[in-house]
Amino acid sequence: MLHYPGKDKIEEFNIAVQQKRASEDFDFQGVWFPDKLYFINFEFSKKADFGEPLRLGRSFTYSLGVMSLQKPDPKPLTDTAHALVTLETILGPAQAALLALAIRRKFMRWLSSRGKKRFPNNH
Repeated sequence: MLHYPGKDKIEEFNIAVQQKRASEDFDFQGVWFPDKLYFINFEFSKKADFGEPLRLGRSFTYSLGVMSLQKPDPKPLTDTAHALVTLETILGPAQAALLALAIRRKFMRWLSSRGKKRFPNNH
């Protein structure tokens, strides 16, 4: 339930979180929050663990998945994160296309500097 609850299971998710809080189990590593969950006015009796951010290698493969339209996990949880992923989905492929055009242009200039014609005459 806590590893990937859908929006349709928010009530069940909230019950499961309440049970964790009641039993003072504050290990939330790997928990996916389907919606905003506030711990306002709640004092943790011991250290709460929400896990770590993605490591550099994993974040690189995540970005590659976003740019190739694969929609990788974890899904963005906040509106800001969702906007950034959407922006990366648009700008990532555009940057790759511009890089390919720049490399092609550099290659064509290199060919022309060597005296080769762009399109050889077959006559």
